[in-house]
Amino acid sequence: HKIRFITILVGFLSFFVINVQGQINATKIVIIEGKDNSIPERSVVASFIKRVLERSDVTVERIDESEVLKKNILKNFNAAILLGQPSRNSLVQQAFVTSGVRPPQGDYPGPEGFVIKTIKEGIGGTLGTLPVIIASGVDERGTIYALTRLMRESKYLANTVEIPNLKIIDKPAFEYRGSEMGHMDRNQA
Repeated sequence: HKIRFITILVGFLSFFVINVQGQINATKIVIIEGKDNSIPERSVVASFIKRVLERSDVTVERIDESEVLKKNILKNFNAAILLGQPSRNSLVQQAFVTSGVRPPQGDYPGPEGFVIKTIKEGIGGTLGTLPVIIASGVDERGTIYALTRLMRESKYLANTVEIPNLKIIDKPAFEYRGSEMGHMDRNQA
């Protein structure tokens, strides 16, 4: 029994060490959105920023992908969240190519599906070695689900946000269908 316990303990500790090694500890985060992101996608970014600021003293700024080179702003940050669909954000597309991770598109991983990938060593190119978190969806809803899942997976401390080493490929069990008429009053119906 002792050997079995030690084997389980070593396995657990090695998982913990591997997971912490890929973890990103961010004190200054930039969210790089696609220039064509929708209003709901932009709204979820505002919710993410609000959550971070309510729980920690971390700097968070959002910029459009076209502003990355103009502002030369990346030197002010120690983590970047690349948000959007690969077809609507060239940096998201570059990150998928560089990381070798399959991007969400078509039937992969399915309607409203998303991919989240942490790349601690960066993706090169414009972003260099800046640690990157890709939050990308098949469609608008998938992108929203990706960022909300990233919110839940992150740990908010006083002076940092801990983002674990992630590779999540997921989709909702059921697609969004709209409001049910039974939950509305007569005038709304």
